[in-house]
Amino acid sequence: MTLINKICKTVMLGFLLMHVPCPLPSLAVPEVQQIDISEPKAHDLFMWKVKTPVSTAYLVGSIHMLPPDFFPLPGDIEKAFNKSPTLIVEANIDDRANETRQMMMSRALYPNGDKLPDHISKKTLAELTEYLRKNGMSAERFSKMKPWFIAATIALLQLQQQGFDPESGIDKHFLAEARTAEKSIVPLESAEFQLNVLSNFNDEDQEKFLQSALMDAENAPEDARTMVHAWKTGDGNEMFSIISRDEREHPDLKPIMNKILYDRNASMTAKLDELMEKPGTYFVVLGAGHIVGPDGIVSRLRQKHYDVEQVAGR
Repeated sequence: MTLINKICKTVMLGFLLMHVPCPLPSLAVPEVQQIDISEPKAHDLFMWKVKTPVSTAYLVGSIHMLPPDFFPLPGDIEKAFNKSPTLIVEANIDDRANETRQMMMSRALYPNGDKLPDHISKKTLAELTEYLRKNGMSAERFSKMKPWFIAATIALLQLQQQGFDPESGIDKHFLAEARTAEKSIVPLESAEFQLNVLSNFNDEDQEKFLQSALMDAENAPEDARTMVHAWKTGDGNEMFSIISRDEREHPDLKPIMNKILYDRNASMTAKLDELMEKPGTYFVVLGAGHIVGPDGIVSRLRQKHYDVEQVAGR
């Protein structure tokens, strides 16, 4: 939160959006509604400095999809990146990109003879059909897609309506800079792992994904503004509030969020713990939703008695 944290209005859809944009270039996008992303005058950065006796890490929350004019990033974040020989990311999303897209499509579409109406309720199908009609799209076009992939498509459309660009994520920004500077790139997860997490949910849970995406579509403009504001001001509480809203309002989503967010937080924290046993300076870019909250990576690192301090802006 996504495959493409997540990054996006919620961790669930952010997680989806990490991989979805590439195969969907022909989607019709309604008129863009621009968002005010002006820099606040005084704020903390959405970056935490983590120290051990032998290593230092700069932990930055990523929004995986942003308006192009969100950049440049604050200078202190770029300086931390420049002095870090190693970039650590959720997944190296540009590594073996064609293979990843093929993998994704094999999990996104039903096999011959199978179709969406056989796997979701008539009520959800009717709500989806109405949403597509309002947005100038045919339900037939989506009839072979699985619910998790349709949810990703809806999230992508809503973000594009707000002027967000799949090529303008914070993680993509630093991956490109790391390649140019020939830095070491260390992924904590593989794209295949992320795809499996999402596509292995049963029909009932996949339908919940889709229902959540349809409900969130109404809140897209406000959610986009909130996420941008939270990142710009370094407000982890505000970020977590928007990310966890679906879970608070719909408790039946808790098991899904556990698998998509909290279980992965625990796993990524353990991998960071292992990596930081080695001397060095690391720049870590993970979906913003993984970093914040009581079960987020910042909290988990503090529980391990790491010295963790949010970096103040200037």
